[in-house]
Parts: sequence; C-alpha cells; structure tokens
Amino acid sequence: IKTAPSTIEGAGRGAFVTRGFEAGEIVTTSPLIHVLNKTMLGRRGVRGDADHSGGQLLMNYCFSHPEISLALCPYGKGINSINHAPDKVNIRVEWPPHQFLNHNSTLLNIPPSLWSTSKPQLSLHYVATKPIRAGDELFLDYGQEWQRAWEDHIVAWRLSDVSFLLPHG
Repeated sequence: IKTAPSTIEGAGRGAFVTRGFEAGEIVTTSPLIHVLNKTMLGRRGVRGDADHSGGQLLMNYCFSHPEISLALCPYGKGINSINHAPDKVNIRVEWPPHQFLNHNSTLLNIPPSLWSTSKPQLSLHYVATKPIRAGDELFLDYGQEWQRAWEDHIVAWRLSDVSFLLPHG
C-alpha cells in the first residue's frame, strides 16, 4: 500500500495498492492496539473546553462501539488512509485464523479486562471483495453511524470554530 491524494474530493490522503488482487485475497494485515478504556483518549474539544488532547483524531481511526469502553486501533503502512466510500467498497476487514502471527483469537471469547496490553495480540485482515487493479484506491464502508456523525459534523462545522487565522483574512 502507498499513500497519495485520494480520488475522493476533500478526503485528503488515500491508500492505493501497488499490485493487483483477486476477490478473496488478503490485501494487507494490521495489528491492533487495544485501548481498554477509550475515554483515556479524550474527546474532541469545543471552544472553551479544556480537553483538546487530539484523542478524537485517534478515535477516528479505531474500531469501537458506543456501548463499550474498548477501542481497537489498527496501525501499519497506509492503513489509516483507507477512506470511507460505501459505493466504491473493494475491501472488508475480518479476523485472521487463530494461528496467524500476532493474532490470538482466544481473546475474542474473554472479557477485555483480562487482556494483556503489553503487546498487540489481535490483528485484522483487509480482504479484497472484488478484483482490484494495481494503482486502485482502497475503500471501506465505515457504517451508517459513522456516515451520520460525519454529516452532523459537516453541518455543525463553522469557520469561526477554527482556532487559527487564515492568511489574508
């Protein structure tokens, strides 16, 4: 995977493959950092809020659920540049088999409070859902909840919320 400007306007960087893949092939694998209490990461601060920790930025790249404290944060070359595009999806994420490198599938059956956080023990495979040509950008569907949150952010965002001045007024 290499990163370059995304083909999606306004998305920033995108993840592109350097070789082709057939449907069902593993495109890449990513270990996961598991954060047992995602509130440690903070939240996006609003003007006047003392918490501007950047934790929200990190959470944008993690897998979680509103009703649990666990966050699983993938890392690896280009992984966090895979953009959301439900109409262009060409990969999915799935758990690797138990025997795969740093993936310990037994963790999926015990409470996270019993997990060790000293080293990554879970991984994700990114699998082609259809043929992907060399040079194609990779796309996931982040889900409807993410889409709604993004749309709410776009509506709520105002230039006056930006905490720095733009050149030339």
